[in-house]
Amino acid sequence: YTTLFRSISAAHFKAISASYPELDEGSKILVGRLKDFQIGPYNVEEPVALFSQANSASGSKVAGQIGGDFLRRFSLVFDFSHQRVFLDPNLQINHTAQEDMSGLSILAKGANLKTFEIVQVRPGTPGADAGLKDGDVIAGIDEEAAADLTLSAIRDLFRQVGHEYKLLIDRQGQTVNISIRMRKLV
Repeated sequence: YTTLFRSISAAHFKAISASYPELDEGSKILVGRLKDFQIGPYNVEEPVALFSQANSASGSKVAGQIGGDFLRRFSLVFDFSHQRVFLDPNLQINHTAQEDMSGLSILAKGANLKTFEIVQVRPGTPGADAGLKDGDVIAGIDEEAAADLTLSAIRDLFRQVGHEYKLLIDRQGQTVNISIRMRKLV
């Protein structure tokens, strides 16, 4: 797959710039949706792809991964004795994966990781359109206290196309109510 990753750039697919602060110290990445990806006899339509913009130790300028949910499209059998994996497509084979639609990078902090701080708001995204800012803390979503949620649950919510959420935001000690409507970014 190294050759694949070296030959793909933002010119090959619709992509947005992003960073995941919890991974690789927030290095810049491109998040995009490929038209399709073939692995063996299986063709997976519209997988999400992440490509690092950092220089790797091997000298390659691009490294990445194909869809964080790619393997859920298959039932996997691991044959450890022969060091191989069998892929058996399941009903999810061509289910279109959804990525975050908010444009927010959020970190879980504090006691029991129940403080959800927005550490980046990408321009031109629903988060920016709603007026969210770096340093804002999500205190609630649709009348539910954020402390009752997990970071994973919040990310799942923010993958719901077209859904509008009412956020309770703690902004430097002030409470702010903000509505944000999710839309596809890639």
